[in-house]
Amino acid sequence: MNNTNKNVEFLKANSIKKFVKENFKMRSSQEAVEKAIEVISLNISKTLLNASNFAKENKRNTIMLEDIQKSLELNFGAQNLSEEQLFEEILKQEPTGLGKISSKIEKFISSKKDS
Repeated sequence: MNNTNKNVEFLKANSIKKFVKENFKMRSSQEAVEKAIEVISLNISKTLLNASNFAKENKRNTIMLEDIQKSLELNFGAQNLSEEQLFEEILKQEPTGLGKISSKIEKFISSKKDS
């Protein structure tokens, strides 16, 4: 069953507005809050759907932490990349971006040698 297209709200607009006001001392438009809720709710739905599929693949009817972690990585990317994964991500950059990254790495290495 694919419920990711269903318009489910996991957050309430007033909660977000209150959070913004208390933490950032700002107001937020209803339109902005509604868009945030829409996108966040869709991401939660996708994460739970993928996690349920991982649980089913392992012949379980309980979503476990490992299922959520795999789903989060699938939806949002790995948070702690290995050196090899990081290198693969860097190679996805455009040539100009690679040049900038290379320059920053060289500057960083130089600064460490001087210390």
